[in-house]
Amino acid sequence: MKVFDPKQPIANPRLRQTMLTLRKNGGRLEEQVFFEALRKAELLAPVEIKPVSEDKGPVQEAAEGEDVRVRFLMLHTQDKVAYLPAFTDEESLAKGNWAGGIVPKAMVVTLEDYCTMILSSPKGANGIVINPFEESLQVPRSTLARLNGKAVPHLVKKDTEVKLGEPKEYPQELVDAVKGYLKTKKEVSKAYLQQMIRDGEESYLLIVDFDGIDRKQLFEGIAEAASPYLKDKLLDMVPYTEAFGQQAAQKVRPFYSKKRFGLF
Repeated sequence: MKVFDPKQPIANPRLRQTMLTLRKNGGRLEEQVFFEALRKAELLAPVEIKPVSEDKGPVQEAAEGEDVRVRFLMLHTQDKVAYLPAFTDEESLAKGNWAGGIVPKAMVVTLEDYCTMILSSPKGANGIVINPFEESLQVPRSTLARLNGKAVPHLVKKDTEVKLGEPKEYPQELVDAVKGYLKTKKEVSKAYLQQMIRDGEESYLLIVDFDGIDRKQLFEGIAEAASPYLKDKLLDMVPYTEAFGQQAAQKVRPFYSKKRFGLF
């Protein structure tokens, strides 16, 4: 990412055309063409840039060479759902009803950058909204996860209020893919699957009983195996050793159990 320089304009005529076509026709092919254009686009993300030394007070220009703090601005729907805005060009950015009538500075951001920011923070934005003051096309978190080629392997905190139950439609292909991956990991003894609703967002919850392997490495491997079968859903994962994991696994049988002596 870099700070937008007006001397090097950003324009995305191809992306804007695919957005209009998608809104008009709404077909699977139009959606695919739109996402292909989105992957290649450079977008403008409005930000607040202020000196690190300035803890309070109005935003001022940072002196050259001074350390700065960059905060990405968010927009909220009427239901108070947060989205990171993404603009196709400087003109679209300027059409916003910004505080004080001052158009904010912007960073040049790609789809990959947005995925990194949003998917790494379970309590962050719910997705991106492209040209919110014009076409206003939303790309939710679940779609970003699918486009990014990975599930969302963030952890569920034990104090999070959730609702658990069996999936309405059992995701057999997803289970088979995860089971195939787990068979290659002798450190995993059992795995359980639940459906979870957290903060109004539905996802699969995977509880994994393992020992002797790095959690981040294991969960990323599971996410990679599960991704092609998630469709529009998210995948949350939690270790069985945590209190929440044990509680979530109480009323469900494991879909995977390592055979004795390491045989599968």
